[in-house]
Amino acid sequence: AEAAPVSEAEKQEYQQAYDALRNGKTDDSISKFNAFIANHPDSAYASNAKYWLGEAFRVNMNNAEAKKAFADVAQVYPKSAKVPDALFKLGMIEAEENNPAKAKEYYSRIVTEFPTSRAAGLAQKKLQTLDGATH
Repeated sequence: AEAAPVSEAEKQEYQQAYDALRNGKTDDSISKFNAFIANHPDSAYASNAKYWLGEAFRVNMNNAEAKKAFADVAQVYPKSAKVPDALFKLGMIEAEENNPAKAKEYYSRIVTEFPTSRAAGLAQKKLQTLDGATH
């Protein structure tokens, strides 16, 4: 299914949430991204909003909510260009939380399913680092 064209009001709503995040207003950006996703679940920007919501939770050191948001990008919007980046973030969180096997799963999935993505190159490096740590 193709995403519908994005209205000007929708673009502004998304931009306000993104600007709040960029300007360090993390809590404000979280509520704005949540509102955007609730109001525009089928928007062409919905997967990006969900991704940046995950980033906002990361800034707030809320890995549980960040994981939910990044996992949603991959599950709810499987055709989104943000999927490899969301999987990469999931791998990073798992590595930080001392779950190298789970981190490797995410990184391997990126390399296998999205070999031409920018995230694939980064994931390949992380896999080599994790492999080095397990020997």
